[in-house]
Amino acid sequence: TLFRSGVVLVDGVPIASLLDIAEGKLSAFISRREGKDAVDLWALQSLANISLVAIYPLLYAKDPGLAAFPMSIAESLAAVASSPPMLPPTYVEVSEKQIQEFFRSEYERFLDEGLPPKT
Repeated sequence: TLFRSGVVLVDGVPIASLLDIAEGKLSAFISRREGKDAVDLWALQSLANISLVAIYPLLYAKDPGLAAFPMSIAESLAAVASSPPMLPPTYVEVSEKQIQEFFRSEYERFLDEGLPPKT
């Protein structure tokens, strides 16, 4: 299905799964903290019900550096929670306050559930 990691076939056409797309979006968000990435992450969770907590293991597997320094993820979440970037126009209405609340909540969730397992 679209909710498993890996390439899936849709009408015979290979496409990345929603989880893989979400992992790429989270990776982009961490590196650039742009409004479009913030809105996309909000939409993935709010509209597609894809939890960021489900994406962290994929992110750690793809980028072991983030597993070694997971607080860089926390810093990105906290930065947008305190001062969101300029948001792009969207098809679904979302306010700056909604984005801030989402990232504040995700920051707390990350500290509770998103850290990589200790080795």
